[in-house]
Amino acid sequence: MKKIFIFFAALAFVGLCGFGCISFKDATETATSGIYKTTDQGEIWEKKASFPTAAGLGSVAHVGINVFAIDPSDHLAIYAGTEADGLLYSYDGAETWNSPTDLNAGPIAALAVDPEDKCVVYAASRNKIYKTEDCSRTFEQIYYETRTETEITDIKIDWYNHTLVYAATSEGDLLKSTDAGASWSPLFRFEGDIYDILIDPFDSRVLYVGTERKGLWKTVDNGENWTQLNQELKEFKNTSDVYQVAADKTSQGTLIIATKYGLLRTHDAGSTWSAIPLLTPPSEAEIQALAINPREGKEIYYATDSTIYKTLDAGQSWITKKVPASGRSAQALAVDPENGKVIYLGLTAAKK
Repeated sequence: MKKIFIFFAALAFVGLCGFGCISFKDATETATSGIYKTTDQGEIWEKKASFPTAAGLGSVAHVGINVFAIDPSDHLAIYAGTEADGLLYSYDGAETWNSPTDLNAGPIAALAVDPEDKCVVYAASRNKIYKTEDCSRTFEQIYYETRTETEITDIKIDWYNHTLVYAATSEGDLLKSTDAGASWSPLFRFEGDIYDILIDPFDSRVLYVGTERKGLWKTVDNGENWTQLNQELKEFKNTSDVYQVAADKTSQGTLIIATKYGLLRTHDAGSTWSAIPLLTPPSEAEIQALAINPREGKEIYYATDSTIYKTLDAGQSWITKKVPASGRSAQALAVDPENGKVIYLGLTAAKK
């Protein structure tokens, strides 16, 4: 297996350098975007930027990160979608990174790993969806949005039926494939950018969709019928934009949404909501990323541009840490599903 890995790593290097699509900097450079990892719940963050090539050790420390996806069947297999440098993947818990020759340039806005087949990965870049069935050696385009300014914003795979795949667009279209991406059909139009799709971890027929201007939506029948949860959230201002929806996998019906108001939580699948007390007043924190420990729902993490917030008691108290690189902004958070002390942080250039 090691010989095979080295062979494909060499091929990847040839593709990267030969075609000039992407340039990974020398490992000694000091750029501070990229990927960080903690093994102690966020007390200490370590940059993870090693990119081995046939010519030596490169670095991806300069790469801005949009999104993470962790393989449901292998917690050491991590995928990172970048702002402009394609897809990165690691099979050793972010200690080293690789990039596929077919998808080593351009932005990656969404990623999804098949829960039944770890070699199947979906990736969204601008108005296209790509898929690999050979562990990222090759990627094939499986969807093209004819409105070229429309972007694919999210991809989710049904954990109960892995051939059922959902994709969202910046125009508010929710798409559905029942044959693992071979064909697609429109499911619903929300008339606003779709920020996030969540498939309920206890019942995959239940989906939640966070949108721009249209708030939070819910279906209990795989998208045949939808309910807008605006009445349930009406007591809170600035909830028309729902940036992220996260599930507490230890408590059925418990969700947290990130909005302009702040963090809101439900324990009854969206029927009632309460605000999670934050250190900043309502509507003053611009939340960039949100994550819940899959094994301990009281452990919640969120990030603003410059600060990472952690609670171990469901929001009764918070611990703060500065983003571990000056002039950089937090963009993505992911908690290891097997070890909640391990968290991954993706940074981008700070907004000006």
